[in-house]
Amino acid sequence: MELEQKLTQQMQQAAQKAKLECGVNTVQLEKELQTKGAVTMMQQLCKRGMVSAVFDGLSQKKRLELSPEAIASKGEFAMLFTDAEADWFFQVLCQEGYF
Repeated sequence: MELEQKLTQQMQQAAQKAKLECGVNTVQLEKELQTKGAVTMMQQLCKRGMVSAVFDGLSQKKRLELSPEAIASKGEFAMLFTDAEADWFFQVLCQEGYF
């Protein structure tokens, strides 16, 4: 499986868990993953200085491991993002005490 597809798949699976286990609204996230794919979606969020649609809800539930930011920050996906993008994921996660 291509790395970008693997990332999108992991984010889709995490969105399902977020919906079922945490009650987080994932409609917008799932739509963006289907239309843009994970890499494009995350790159656009970085350019805008924004977090994903589920980030705040997952932060409140202490389940940021299910966030697209946490998934994208995994070492296995590092080659899909620039250093600046990876730094953004790390920064927003650190601000919420994830690391």
